[in-house]
Order: sequence, then structure tokens, then C-alpha cells
Amino acid sequence: MMKIAVLGFGNVGAQLGRLWLAKGHKVRAGLREGSKDTVKAKDMGAHVAEPAAAAQGAEVITLALPWGQWRRRCGRLDHWMEGWCWKRPIRCAAT
Repeated sequence: MMKIAVLGFGNVGAQLGRLWLAKGHKVRAGLREGSKDTVKAKDMGAHVAEPAAAAQGAEVITLALPWGQWRRRCGRLDHWMEGWCWKRPIRCAAT
């Protein structure tokens, strides 16, 4: 079982979260306060937190945001993630 953060829980993020939860992984949905997707994430069993809090301690961080919008939506992660992703091993959680 892995701790997986899904930043963005629209069509793509929700489907990934649903599949990972079904495989027994712990999924944290990284959503901004007041997001319309909060209820959807909670209903399927994902823990909901602000993006930076959801990513903290995760073994896998999935950016499921429209291309070019991740800086605007998760800008507080910029400094924290810089260089971090390249130092961590990549593992496939879907298998």
C-alpha cells in the first residue's frame, strides 16, 4: 500500500483516485478550499487537504491539472518540489 497524493480531482484525477483506492492505496486529494470536487473525493473515500498538505509525506504525487495551470493552482509547491521529484524513485501504483 502506498500513500498517493492526487493534486486536482476532476475527471482524470478522480478516475485515478478511484482506481488506486480500489487497489487499497491511501489517496489524498489535493484541493483548494471550496473546491467543487471536495464532496466527490470524500464520497469515494479519499482524504481531502490543501495541495501542499496532501503532497507532504506522499510516496507518489500526481498532478492531474490542466496543462499550464499547476503553477496558478499549486504555486505554493514550487519551492518544495523543485528538484525533489528527480531524486525520488518512480513506482507504478496501478499494478
